[in-house]
Amino acid sequence: VVFGGRDAMWELSMCLLHGHDGKEDSEDSVEESSEEPTATASENDDIQQQEQLAATQIAKRNNHRSRNNRGLQKNEPLAVQYLTQLSGIQIDPSQFHHETSIEKDEPAVFPRDFHKHKLQLLTRDYSPDEASLVQLSHCHLHGIGVPSPNASLAIHYLEAAYHLAQSIQSAHSLALMYEYPQHSNHLVPTEIYAAFEWFKAAAEGGHVPSMAELALCYELGCGVVQSDEASLDWYMKAAQAGH
Repeated sequence: VVFGGRDAMWELSMCLLHGHDGKEDSEDSVEESSEEPTATASENDDIQQQEQLAATQIAKRNNHRSRNNRGLQKNEPLAVQYLTQLSGIQIDPSQFHHETSIEKDEPAVFPRDFHKHKLQLLTRDYSPDEASLVQLSHCHLHGIGVPSPNASLAIHYLEAAYHLAQSIQSAHSLALMYEYPQHSNHLVPTEIYAAFEWFKAAAEGGHVPSMAELALCYELGCGVVQSDEASLDWYMKAAQAGH
């Protein structure tokens, strides 16, 4: 599927994920708008970045809504195959935890822990694709197009996006997964030290919501030694960046 390059393959994948449901575009728009959480601005931003990930990534591609499924029937496994091809990497599931959830005694993943040997580049024609890696993480976290949810694989796809595609959003998403159970489909145990490190990585990369989260970590001493000075510094940076 190279007929139209990356954008065409991405759109085909989105069409296969959503499938033809017989609804008009206007009805989809109403449904999507009704799903937006009624929360604070900060909470709403975080939830949209994690739970409405497909829409965010589609917007990066010329702000084109790929929910138009061209009448295709839903075929989630095939969509995952195309996303894997588009992502540019292949991860061997046999090298990861086989259970759906991660046990409490299983070590958390930190930014410094990336194991590149657990994946292989599918092609040298182009670099790993951030949007596809993030979507694959979402699929594995929720069991979409794969035999069952797998939190370990979901985490590793986000790791790959961060390390190979310089995805700061992926670092933020990993932090949310370790900090708030609802962001990991309740499959990843809370790990405040890992959450802090991923918030720090994202904040230092310029991710504004992570700056505010990092400031809160320093304020409360959550995953790090409490520091009012560091907390104020990051709150100021977040505010100056428009948070």
